[in-house]
Amino acid sequence: MEEEEDRQSLPLNIDMVGQVVHGSDMNRSSLDELLESVEVMIGVNGDEFAPPVSILNGPFQAVLLSLLVVMSIGANACVINNIRHNCIKLRSTHFILIQHLCMADLIGASLILPAPLVTSFRGRWEGGPNLCHLSSVVNVSLWLQHVFMFLMLKIDRVLAATLPIGRYPICTPRTSQWLVLLAWLLALAIGAGVTSAAGARFEPSLLLCAPGLPQEFGITLISLYCSAFASMVVGYVVLLVVVGRKKSKNKAEQQSEEEVTEEPHHLEHDSPGSSNSKSSSTQQQQSGANLRSAATSLIVTASHLLLYLPALLLLGLQGTVVNPVAAALCALIVYSEFLIHPMVLLSTSRRMRQEVLRTLKRHSPCCC
Repeated sequence: MEEEEDRQSLPLNIDMVGQVVHGSDMNRSSLDELLESVEVMIGVNGDEFAPPVSILNGPFQAVLLSLLVVMSIGANACVINNIRHNCIKLRSTHFILIQHLCMADLIGASLILPAPLVTSFRGRWEGGPNLCHLSSVVNVSLWLQHVFMFLMLKIDRVLAATLPIGRYPICTPRTSQWLVLLAWLLALAIGAGVTSAAGARFEPSLLLCAPGLPQEFGITLISLYCSAFASMVVGYVVLLVVVGRKKSKNKAEQQSEEEVTEEPHHLEHDSPGSSNSKSSSTQQQQSGANLRSAATSLIVTASHLLLYLPALLLLGLQGTVVNPVAAALCALIVYSEFLIHPMVLLSTSRRMRQEVLRTLKRHSPCCC
């Protein structure tokens, strides 16, 4: 009897649905609103925080990211340890800034890179909206701190190459410590404010959470970045021209003084003319060193800033016009940002490299 009642009630339910679908305009609008609300709920709970990720080869990308994490943490830790245990370097503003840049990279490699590592291994984002929001704040804050410290370090190098002896450094190590603290507070405030205002979204091409800014904002940011990069290159070129002209002027003055000393009835070696010749020679050597330092700083800074462009392209264009293979390569460049500076520092500074190797050998369990 119960089965018959159920069978009899079934057509009634179908008729009721039919009345809703084929009924009045009010019922039809109610159904449309219900379907739209269901689609919004599905989009919020599913598509936004569990989208199809851009993964070419999950295991290979996971292994590569694991190596990047280990190498980034190891290289930055070695540089930080080398500076912290050297009293002379701790009294230098330049090395203080290097230490804090490596500290920001160490924290970034520890907190940012595990997210794409786990996502590439699992094949999807499984953190949920709350974790994505927190991850977006951390990502923006650490990237901004990395950029702030890099800019402070480059400004310090420019001042060291242009200011005369005795005028550098402008900031003492204690003052630079306060500037670093202010940079941290500013980076955290911007990261939290932007994410709270724009919300968080998962970027499939980067396998990272980022603020949900509109695409127009990303294009504007890319344009401003390219303009700033071009201005920086022009500024460095002007600096090289000024330093080069100064070097040529000092060289011409030295040659004229040498011609005067070669005339008959020339003065003795310890005369004022000879001392002026020596001082001009010293100035010429200093100008040459400043010129080489400025040229090296230009090459390193330009190449380093160019590596930020892939991140801006992926975040600004939101993966709409980026080829999957190109997106994977850009993401790899973005991930390696935390490794580049300590590796460049260790590869160019022979003395620091030897000190790090001696420290590793001293603490190695294989050594007696």
